[in-house]
Amino acid sequence: MNTNPQRTRNFTLIELLVVIAIIAILTSMLLPALNKAREKGRSASCMNNMKQTGMAMNFYQNDYNGLVPKMYEPSSGQTWLTMAVTGKYLDWNRARNICPTLQPMINPAQTLYILAINAHINDSQYFNNNRSHCPSRLFFITGDAWFRDNPDKFAGSIYYIYSDGVAPGNAGIARFYACHGNVGNMLFFDGHVNGLGYKNIPPTSLFCEWNPLKNMGYE
Repeated sequence: MNTNPQRTRNFTLIELLVVIAIIAILTSMLLPALNKAREKGRSASCMNNMKQTGMAMNFYQNDYNGLVPKMYEPSSGQTWLTMAVTGKYLDWNRARNICPTLQPMINPAQTLYILAINAHINDSQYFNNNRSHCPSRLFFITGDAWFRDNPDKFAGSIYYIYSDGVAPGNAGIARFYACHGNVGNMLFFDGHVNGLGYKNIPPTSLFCEWNPLKNMGYE
């Protein structure tokens, strides 16, 4: 009768390395899917913030007979966002935190550039949304804009959107930035928010539905 205890078999170095390699492969396969799902969540949060911004701007327009705040008002020195905040339609914190993807990527001095308005609103007369021919295709505000001093973050093609920086007294121009997996969120004059890529956006100077002045027959 064999009374020797059964010997416990330990992992060899090769077997351990194989297990580690399998875990690494599985992790590399899962991480992109997890990051994609996380970014979809951030994009959904950004879209929700944009819709609330659209509601606030609708309240502004209702109080001013359909008039939209100008990109910049020389007589008062106020930007559109300053006017909206002063009138209690929006608050600075919402404007600074509208896009959870961009927020961690920029310093506090640039946070206001997350929100930018259609530059074609900056005309000698206020744009009246009630006279718009196609509000569902008329770009109003983008929640995915960043300061132009980061050129590597913007499309080097004709598909960028001219949008004004919202910080008072700053000559910098913000640009549309498709930061949600090559998709950026944009608010339209009818209140809906849509995620668009660079190639989905026409040059504003050429397309009537993206230019408020052409949209109203002024140009």
